[in-house]
Amino acid sequence: MKGNKGFVGPSSLLYHIYPPTEVLSTKQIGTFDLEEEEDRTLRMRHFYTNRAKKGGSIIMDRIPFLFNDDAILMMCYPDKSEDYYYRNT
Repeated sequence: MKGNKGFVGPSSLLYHIYPPTEVLSTKQIGTFDLEEEEDRTLRMRHFYTNRAKKGGSIIMDRIPFLFNDDAILMMCYPDKSEDYYYRNT
């Protein structure tokens, strides 16, 4: 909410019909084979991310290296641009 005096005083919801963050559609474009480590002991770890495969697409060639039931942390070293817009959701 923002008004003619900034964030104080009378205000208006500026994007009440077409919000700029509206998602028009989503689709799954791939899957990952996630393998859990057998030893789940809490310990320090060193991830050698610089040894990961280089090149490919920033979307299709990401490598998952940490995950749980809620999120997957992935990385990649892309070497080409995409001809479309992509946004993580």
